[in-house]
Amino acid sequence: MLIKKIHYLVAGLAISLNSLAYALPYQAPSLSVQILADNTRALPEYYAADLNVNDGSYRAYIQAKPNQRYKIQLNNPSNRRVGVVVAVDGRNVISGDRSDLANDERMYILDPGQSTTVDGWRSSQNTTQRFFFTESNSSYAAAWGDKSAMGVIAVAAYNEKRPEPPVIAYSSKNQDAEAEASAMPAPAPMEKKSTSQAGTGYGENSYSPTTNVEFEAEAHPFKQFFYKYEWKQALCDKHILPVNECPTAAEPANRFWPSQDGYAPPPPR
Repeated sequence: MLIKKIHYLVAGLAISLNSLAYALPYQAPSLSVQILADNTRALPEYYAADLNVNDGSYRAYIQAKPNQRYKIQLNNPSNRRVGVVVAVDGRNVISGDRSDLANDERMYILDPGQSTTVDGWRSSQNTTQRFFFTESNSSYAAAWGDKSAMGVIAVAAYNEKRPEPPVIAYSSKNQDAEAEASAMPAPAPMEKKSTSQAGTGYGENSYSPTTNVEFEAEAHPFKQFFYKYEWKQALCDKHILPVNECPTAAEPANRFWPSQDGYAPPPPR
């Protein structure tokens, strides 16, 4: 009974607060996204002008470093609630399911003016398993046999359907934060950078409490963000990083410059 009473109190509070929200002048929904390192430094973004089209999406490259932990920071500056579907390597970070960034997927709900960071795959109501860059074959998505969106952090932001006042109606999916994916041990740490494609692993446990709320998303997102993360060499090969940040290739040996301290080496066999 106590749980039910608490539930009703929370529900009543939610209706009261949202009644106030609907009384505010309408403000277009908005969302900003940053990919952060564990020291809260934003990872540099390399805007992909040739890949950004007029579909309300934003696309950029970021550099991945082996074993680096990272977080996805979400900020809602508007006076409306916003629903946010987050997918890493094509998998919904809450459910672990294959994601199409659809409005019926599990999502994070940001209240007006709220910011939050998503630091891992949600493994329970109050815990996540940390995101970290690893080889694609050691990634969480690869463990499910899915490499269809490897190396991409994707975010889709949804506006909440606005019922006609004075009626406040909610008809939404269950936002149970229990992850459906089975817990897996974190892959063994990488000792050096691999030339394989980058992916995101299922790392150590992190405390990250959540609360279930009701939210009915509109049919289509008002904004989408896509971040393609690559190892440094891959970004250099694609001419994404500035030339001065890329290692230069070793110069070929000069046949007129001695390389054996002036002594004749043994003849080839």
